[in-house]
Amino acid sequence: PRRVRLRGVAGALALCVVVSAACASNGNSTERTSDRKEPQSSDTTPGADNDSTATIDYEVWFVGDEFLHASARTGEGTPRVGTAAMESLLSGPSEDEQVAGLTSAIPPATKLLGLDIQDGIATVDLSPDYETGGGSSRMRMRLAQVVYTLTQFPTVSGVLLEIDGRSVTAFSSEGIDVGDPLTRAEFEDLSPPIVVDVPKAGAEVHSPVTISGTANVFEATVSIRTRDATGEEIARDFTTATCGTGCRGSYST
Repeated sequence: PRRVRLRGVAGALALCVVVSAACASNGNSTERTSDRKEPQSSDTTPGADNDSTATIDYEVWFVGDEFLHASARTGEGTPRVGTAAMESLLSGPSEDEQVAGLTSAIPPATKLLGLDIQDGIATVDLSPDYETGGGSSRMRMRLAQVVYTLTQFPTVSGVLLEIDGRSVTAFSSEGIDVGDPLTRAEFEDLSPPIVVDVPKAGAEVHSPVTISGTANVFEATVSIRTRDATGEEIARDFTTATCGTGCRGSYST
């Protein structure tokens, strides 16, 4: 296996994506954590392990160049991978990521109070700090960070928001409608032109490698270069998304 980096190219626009192992779960799951009581969970995510020697790979979404940006994370083995991803998101970008220009629209004091996943909907409970500040663009970006981080998992298709245990239908002083489950489609304008869903950032892959995701690029053409960990190019290809030049389509090659 070789650890690879994928670069999607659309015209003069290039997007580097560090690839991560997909985290999946079967059936419904419940993840609860709180700063007021002991965490409880019945999540049984395949591939996650309580063994302290095991690790899990996932991604969190920050902000770079006014677009969402996926960052790879590796943590200790746990069946509560959704909780691990959210806590990592709330901890903010690492020093290296900050140097690279990544930021977070989420206030640093925000805490995760709970996470329930049932019937494809993740209900995330955050502290009141999550609503502080102003500006509709920044508020939408912080919502998008949470939605993209949680919907990387196959069992999550939408996200509902709670603040301090209370259901929220209008978010912050901007009154953003969050009454229905939020999906990635609602933040299309914040998505990078090319998103690589498979392989995930940091994944170890074997030949042949299938690369898939979504793109909104000129004439729907997605060019792909695959490099190993040393930066050596080991493959080059291109494919066509199902839609492009103003609309987002899926691609796979």
